[in-house]
Amino acid sequence: MRVWAFIFACISLTVSAQRHISPWHNIDNGVSPIEPPFHQTILFRVSAAIIILIIIIIIFQLTTNFLRIKNKTLKQIVHNKNSELKETYLHLELVKSNLQKETEYQKKLVETISHDITTPIRFIAMLSQKIHESDDVELQKKYFDSIYKSSEQLYQFTLNLKEYTELYKAENIFEEKEYPINRILEIKNRLFCEIAKEKGTVITNLTDHKVYSKVNESILTAIIHNILDNAVKNTFEGNITLNITESQQKSTIIIADTGIGMSTEQIASYMSLFRNPKLETPSFKGKGLGLHMVIHLVKKINAEIRFRQNEPQGTVVEITLNKN
Repeated sequence: MRVWAFIFACISLTVSAQRHISPWHNIDNGVSPIEPPFHQTILFRVSAAIIILIIIIIIFQLTTNFLRIKNKTLKQIVHNKNSELKETYLHLELVKSNLQKETEYQKKLVETISHDITTPIRFIAMLSQKIHESDDVELQKKYFDSIYKSSEQLYQFTLNLKEYTELYKAENIFEEKEYPINRILEIKNRLFCEIAKEKGTVITNLTDHKVYSKVNESILTAIIHNILDNAVKNTFEGNITLNITESQQKSTIIIADTGIGMSTEQIASYMSLFRNPKLETPSFKGKGLGLHMVIHLVKKINAEIRFRQNEPQGTVVEITLNKN
């Protein structure tokens, strides 16, 4: 609007000035018209004003377009930088989260291995002390034989420690091929039989036929290991039986002992923990950490666990696996 006002003002001044210039001139007392120079004509001045106006508009338009393009370019640059910063931030957050998970995983892994290997090592240390204190050659020979068998099974156990790396990372809870659950029971029986024998306890495997499963073998091995470990620790001069039953849809692993047993309150507490819908990584502080890990792993493979009192004393633990 200011530009147009300026142009109209120029035109008005031009016309006003032209009116004050007389087109007539006296010559010899006569009057004759004089043609003014072109640059003093209204046409010239109007044309000049229009040309100036056009030049101003073009300059203004070019400047505006240049600034608009530059502004758009700057906005794109800022947007790209923001996108890059956002991606970098998200990547750093992901790396931070992965490092935290990896640290927590390594901590839990070490604690789990330490827990599961404690009983065999403690047993070997106890027998070594008895050998040192005894002068009876036959008794020493018996102790050496137990140490040898337990050490051999402990060695086999350590060879399979790589299985423990899957306990908390494993996302696929099923194997590609079936395997016999009996194999796990037999391996754990050999590992704990000498420890149980020292306490006057006998472990008996009652399974009379092979039962197959596709549930993650490493996880199921850790579950059976911890249940049998608890049974051996709490059974003196008694019996521990291992058995597997199956139906068309499910297989059930039964580990029963005649040991100290669990109170009604303890059973209710563990069953409440199992029914908790949250799948939390077990805490390794305090008592009962083996069963806490068992419950965590049972929930991980979508299985079921049941604790009940044995008759006349002891505990029965049942792990029910889905076949499909």
